[in-house]
Amino acid sequence: LKEMAEEQIPEIKELHVMRPDFRSPLVRLEDGTLFEEKNFAYIGTSWLTRFDYEIIEGSIEAFNEDKYSIALTAEQAQKYFGTADALGKSVELYENTHTVNLIIAQNLSNSSFQFDAYLPLASYWQDQAAYEADYNSGNYNYITFADLNEESSKEQIQTQLASLLNQY
Repeated sequence: LKEMAEEQIPEIKELHVMRPDFRSPLVRLEDGTLFEEKNFAYIGTSWLTRFDYEIIEGSIEAFNEDKYSIALTAEQAQKYFGTADALGKSVELYENTHTVNLIIAQNLSNSSFQFDAYLPLASYWQDQAAYEADYNSGNYNYITFADLNEESSKEQIQTQLASLLNQY
C-alpha cells in the first residue's frame, strides 16, 4: 500500500511505516539463552531517519541494507549481551538469524514509540502467511505517518487514501 499511495497520490512525499509485532517472539541468543519479548516492531527503511533516534553504534544504512538486521536499544543490548559489544552479534528470531547492526539510545519517556528492538519490514514479509494475512484480510496493524507537500489538502488526501484502501 505504501508504494501505491506514494505513486497514486502525488501530494504524498513519503510514507513512514511501522508494524508492531503482536506475536511475543522468542529470541534465542548465540549461547542458547531464550527471551520472550513483547516490545518489538517492524519498520520501513525511512522510519529511523524520519524520527529522532539517537544512534549509539552502527548505522542506519547497514540496518536498512540487510533484511535480517536488528536494531536494539542500549538497554536491550545490555540485557542480551551484558557488557560485551553487541554490534555484529546475532540473535535468532522466527527461525531466522538477525545481526545487530544498530544500537540506539533508550526511548524518551514522552515518546509514543516504546519498542526495545526494530526489525526491517522486509524480514516480516518473508513469512508468506504473515504477508497474505496483512494484505488479504483487512488487517490494519500498520502505523503510518506521511510527509506531505506543503500545498496539499489533508482532507483531499484522507479521501484519496480511503478510496485506495477500499480498492484492496
